[in-house]
Amino acid sequence: MASGQCVSVLRGHQGEVSSVCVFPFGERIASGAEDATARVWSVASGCVLVLEGHSAGVSDVCAMTGHERLATSSRDKTIRVWELETGVCVVVLEGHGDGVACLDSFSSGDRLASGSRDGTARVWDLLTGTILFSSAYSRDAGTAPVRAIALAPDDAKLVVAREDAIIHSWDLETRAFLASFEDHVDAVYAICLTPSGNCLISAGRDKSIRIFDLVSQARIQTIRGAPRLLDHLRRRGRGRPRRSSRHLVPGALSLWRRTWTLRRTWTLRRTWTLRRTWTLRRTWTLRRTWTLRRTWTLRRTWTLRRTWTLRRTGGWMLRQLERRRRTKKIGGRR
Repeated sequence: MASGQCVSVLRGHQGEVSSVCVFPFGERIASGAEDATARVWSVASGCVLVLEGHSAGVSDVCAMTGHERLATSSRDKTIRVWELETGVCVVVLEGHGDGVACLDSFSSGDRLASGSRDGTARVWDLLTGTILFSSAYSRDAGTAPVRAIALAPDDAKLVVAREDAIIHSWDLETRAFLASFEDHVDAVYAICLTPSGNCLISAGRDKSIRIFDLVSQARIQTIRGAPRLLDHLRRRGRGRPRRSSRHLVPGALSLWRRTWTLRRTWTLRRTWTLRRTWTLRRTWTLRRTWTLRRTWTLRRTWTLRRTWTLRRTGGWMLRQLERRRRTKKIGGRR
């Protein structure tokens, strides 16, 4: 890891990969994606198990401590717990009113914490499937969607980050509300606790990382200039140091700051997904009506009036008589 080079690329999901976690045993990791599946990977050989059962995208995956189990949350409002040896879902938790966004497991492995877009954080008993704690019971709890949760190393505290830029903390033993942190100016996307459980580190959309003292409830430090989404704090692993790398070890903050300076310049990845659906509907309606009405009325009246006036003179009459006589003589001789 000192070289900063990529040692393996794991492919197989058909949708955007939304979360990853590291198992405390062996070189295996788990991932959840928008294709509604979770996968278990071997860094050396690739995908070894595909977990199908959710009806919507998987939002988070969480390795269970002390068990060969994996918990997954989804936008279908459910949480599922899987046996890794058989790939069978053994527990289904229902109760959230909206998609479940994040998970964290207790060190005992028999309880699970969840945060949802319905604005509540809950603690579940995996043996009975009942709700042991809900932030909805507290009057100090907000209603904005929960984006991240974190358990203290001793499982005594629960910290919840919301989209309204507020972070709340509870004492799980007494169920008492402890503190509210409102230093961020935009949604908080990732939180984690130091191994002592006294310091809280948060990252948000305001491009800042803030460090708080949970005992004095004061802000210790603010680191600005981080990328818009700092989910890598949450996705580096789950749980306590003995099972993953979720909680920082002494000196890790200065190391991370050196690594961050390197990460700002090394790569830029953009994935473009263009979906265009053309629906062309053309309806032609041609209505032409010809009405021809021609009425012919022919009224023609012919009136012919011809008047002949013959005036005959005497000379003309004599000539006519002479012709008649001649005609008769000729006829008598014959």
